[in-house]
Amino acid sequence: MVNSYAALVNFYAAMVNSYAAMVNFYAAMDVIGKRGILALSCALLTIPVFGLLAFTYWYPLIATLWLGITYSFAAASMWPSIPLVVSQSTIGTAMGLTTSIQMIGIGISNLIVGQILGKNQHLSDSEVLQRWKYVMIFLLANTLACVATTVSLNIVDRRKGGILNLSRRQKQQAQALLKHETSSISDTKSLEESSETDPLLGNRSPRIN
Repeated sequence: MVNSYAALVNFYAAMVNSYAAMVNFYAAMDVIGKRGILALSCALLTIPVFGLLAFTYWYPLIATLWLGITYSFAAASMWPSIPLVVSQSTIGTAMGLTTSIQMIGIGISNLIVGQILGKNQHLSDSEVLQRWKYVMIFLLANTLACVATTVSLNIVDRRKGGILNLSRRQKQQAQALLKHETSSISDTKSLEESSETDPLLGNRSPRIN
């Protein structure tokens, strides 16, 4: 009964994630931009999720729905950021490396969670709940590490020109300014040529790659 209930709660979180994508979160990110700030905000807003699950007796569906929403925004902000900060010729490598790091992290986390839970067939209900509390604390620690990482990301991005936190209008203005500046020192032919070593946003200086 407990396992069926847990599966139902996880199902609701997955449904929120899917529905969020369907209502064009990803399209909204293209207009709003501010991906670095949004990534930091998602990490901060995820902290209460595992805090509630670990230290309170709130109905868990509330926290898992909350997690589904923050995850949707996080994915919409982070993955499209990669082509903005690496050269066009290395986008595939960057995507593959990012996916590998993500999968390694997930695998290690699963091993740690497995060690925390152990074989609980012969444990009392209170002992099982206590072990799940430790799992939530572990996930809370991961979330705090995400906060530190996204803070560092925004600091580095700001020093490199703030590419991640540009809105669509700001990107268009930057590209128009770049084209105008380039046209004053280059002929028409050179303007039409693009290099695979340039990021998709344009050859801004400084850039992150």
